[in-house]
Amino acid sequence: MKRRTMLTAVGGGVVATAGCLASIPAGDDDSEPEYGIEIETDDALEAVDIGFGVEVEEGATPESPAKLNITMYNHAGDGATSFAQTVETGPDPPFSGRIGENENDDRLVLEPILIEGDDTRGEHVDGDCWRASSWLLESILEYAEGEGGSISLDASGGLYLTYYLLVHPDADGCMPAGTYRFESDQYGVDDHTWGFDLTLLEPITATASTDAESD
Repeated sequence: MKRRTMLTAVGGGVVATAGCLASIPAGDDDSEPEYGIEIETDDALEAVDIGFGVEVEEGATPESPAKLNITMYNHAGDGATSFAQTVETGPDPPFSGRIGENENDDRLVLEPILIEGDDTRGEHVDGDCWRASSWLLESILEYAEGEGGSISLDASGGLYLTYYLLVHPDADGCMPAGTYRFESDQYGVDDHTWGFDLTLLEPITATASTDAESD
């Protein structure tokens, strides 16, 4: 079962920074797609009172790749009876899935922005595409597969992080239209994974800035 969501009000509209803990308001389950991107999220972890949301913060531009905010939030209890809980996670919560693939084997990459104010680096740029370099992909995959930990979520609180959406280094072109599946199983819950389907309603390209260096 899936739930369509865009969570346009994550964190009360505050711009996301790395690893932010925040009180998470209810999202809009029927929002229109933004920037030509539609997102459909799983319900898989709701049985253990963990909710997730994904929103598009920015579309791709010549200055920056597209950005996604991914949120993990605690909805244990209800209203006045809600309570904090500790959740096991991967090494860089809330989401450790890094590769999204469509039915044609086209692949996209999520790069977590782990430093507040981190700017797009030159190695992201390749012609008209915001592309992950080979060493960058190797680095973020190695980190995502590392040892996890645990995090305490306050009652009705949550954690959110911003990610760049990049083309896989082995892709021939930019981002073809289609539905890409992203998934992670690092939540300390047996036989549970969580993920989302990201649909590009049209191909995404962005002309690189002239002062950036390609890989």
